[in-house]
Parts: sequence; structure tokens; C-alpha cells
Amino acid sequence: MKNATFRSTTVAVDERYSLQPVSIRHAGACFASCQDPDIHRWLPLPRPYTRAFAEAWCGEMAEGFRLAGLGIHFAICEEDSMVGCISFKNVRWKEDVVEVGYWLDASARGQGIATRAVSALVNVAFSEGFQRVEMRIAEGNAPSIAVAERAGFVLEGVLRMGGVIHGGRVNLRMYSLLMSDVFH
Repeated sequence: MKNATFRSTTVAVDERYSLQPVSIRHAGACFASCQDPDIHRWLPLPRPYTRAFAEAWCGEMAEGFRLAGLGIHFAICEEDSMVGCISFKNVRWKEDVVEVGYWLDASARGQGIATRAVSALVNVAFSEGFQRVEMRIAEGNAPSIAVAERAGFVLEGVLRMGGVIHGGRVNLRMYSLLMSDVFH
């Protein structure tokens, strides 16, 4: 079995963007971004999303998540400014399977940033020995579906009523990317 925690290191996405482990310095940008109704449409984040919650999440909860072996949260940064968040979650260490989830600030959407960030995190997963990376995306979330497909993920099927958002239960599209899909 590989390590049961992820290293807290910065990951390069490209010459402009990096993935930095979430820390208290990201709390202001996280709070501002999470006021966006589109983020709340697809993710069951606390409502209202308060500054105090952003500070607790960025300052303590994200690192606790990592130390418990549950995954890791990264700030998607343009230089040092947070424009989104991307995570490894639902880690199944013994099975070499991990899920990727993300959100972007409204100002960062439609520029290919999410696709590049997902691809960078997939490379980390495979370099850490994971054999399968999953994305579960609510039906109707066309931008995230497009990100998964542009990043090379394959649609496997639908998890009927497999997710919960503020609007209730939703079907989730199950996407996967295997190490053997990338490295033949």
C-alpha cells in the first residue's frame, strides 16, 4: 500500500498557473468565489458561505482532510491569486483509485484553466501510483462535463440519484481515466 496521505507540495499547471495546497492565505478569495450562485448550484457547500467558514476551511479543515488521508485540496492559482479549488477526494488507497473535483471563480471560467488543472492533477495521481481517476459530475453541469471529456475521461455511465446538491438528489455521470489510457 502506498502512503496514506498526499504530500503538501505545489504542482505546476503551466507557465501561469499552479496548484498550491489550500492554506489560510486563500481564505479571502475562497470566501469571495463561494458567493457565486453557480458554485452553489452544483456543490452542496454551506449556505450562507461565511468568511468564518472560509477561514476555518482554508486554515484548518483542508489540512486536517489531508492528514487524515482523505485527500488534498489545492488552490488553483494564477501566480499567487486563487481562482479556484481542485481536490483529490474519495481516495481508495488499497484499490489505487481517487476522485477529482473542482470549482472555479466566475472570472476564470471558459479559459481552459479547469481542463489544464484537472490534467495536472491526473498526472500527480498516476505518478503516485493510482491506476484509476474518477470524476462524478451532476447531469446538467455541461461545463464540467466538457472539462472531463477534454481531459480525456471516458463516460462509464450514470449513477442514478448518486449525488446531493442544494436542489435535492441528482444523477451523476461517472467518468474515469485509467493509467493505461494515458501510458500505453
